[in-house]
Amino acid sequence: MAILEQNQKTGWFADLSRESALDSGRRKEPLICSMEENEPLLDIRRPNVIWRQVCDQMRGKILSGELPPGTKLPSTAAIAEQSQTDVKTVHRALSLLVKEGLISRQRKIGTYVTERKKTISPIGIYSAMDLPTAGYNAFNNQLLIELQMEAQRRDMKTVVWNDPRKDEDVSKPLPEILDAVRGGEINSLIALHAHKGRLDWIRKLHIPASWMGSVADPTVVTDVLNFMDLALDALKKKGCRTVAVISNYDAEIMDQPFLKLCVKHGLSTRVEYIIHKFEHGEFNLERFGYEGFKKLWALTPFHPEGVVVFPDLSARGAIMAAHGSGARIGDDLHFAIHQNEGLEMFCPVPASLVMCSARDFAKAHIMQVERALSGQPAEPTLIRYRVVETPGCL
Repeated sequence: MAILEQNQKTGWFADLSRESALDSGRRKEPLICSMEENEPLLDIRRPNVIWRQVCDQMRGKILSGELPPGTKLPSTAAIAEQSQTDVKTVHRALSLLVKEGLISRQRKIGTYVTERKKTISPIGIYSAMDLPTAGYNAFNNQLLIELQMEAQRRDMKTVVWNDPRKDEDVSKPLPEILDAVRGGEINSLIALHAHKGRLDWIRKLHIPASWMGSVADPTVVTDVLNFMDLALDALKKKGCRTVAVISNYDAEIMDQPFLKLCVKHGLSTRVEYIIHKFEHGEFNLERFGYEGFKKLWALTPFHPEGVVVFPDLSARGAIMAAHGSGARIGDDLHFAIHQNEGLEMFCPVPASLVMCSARDFAKAHIMQVERALSGQPAEPTLIRYRVVETPGCL
């Protein structure tokens, strides 16, 4: 028979015997379902939603771990007295928690917090609306669609938030996401854009999460070495002996890896052939690619035979500059350019397209939050590429 001990301060109970079937194999120390003295009071000015307020308070305690699985709740009458409401209101609140699977009620046994099945669903998807170029927005939208489709294939639900705030304002959490976490509306979060400002508050949500970029683990990032390796291999197969690269990657990411891969493939390059980052304040990838190629072609007579370009928006500018320069693309000059599969860029010239898939990104994000849920160590997931040759139309 269960032995109950009443807390004199709060009036809530603990089952000291732990002999019921629901408690078998669980924690041995007494668990007391209590409400602190500074607990927010119910808003009696809104009597039609008092039952929801009772439900929200109880749900919050369960989801936060304050009431762990196996905790026995007091009687409906005791909760009503503590909440200064009536038994019918409490019964309605508890009935909803039963439907949500947070508590179980058995006649003559009592009401217990249930062992929740671990799941990442519903998945919250956080997307920024302050992306600097149309190309980034296009990939962002494609990835958003792929995430929802991948979740649907796995019978998972998604909730999407588009953050309208400017980049300098994102160091504070989005209130809607905080409310969703507190209310148990999402069990995980995937952030499509998480520079340091966003990352700080995403970490503090204490739910499984994954994000784009290389800011921290767990992350989903493109495999830069794989991209350059495939690009250089494609250029070598076309007979190139000297190669250059135009990329918006930082020097520390690009220079040494590119030089080492050139040695691996038996290709020659020059310091002047490595063009990276932006030398002007304008964040315009097409202009960057255009000016980068013009800079290469100004090295007369030292023209490279092959050019690697990343990302795809920069390739547009580079191809325009090459066409305007009179270079014989496909004969004396060959391109290996980045492309997002599903966002095929019109390429009028022969080129090796080094492609990655938004669906691969979506699968990787879901895998990351599943790993976090299971307690596995955080490791970045690298998205790999494949090469597709295009003949162009010129």
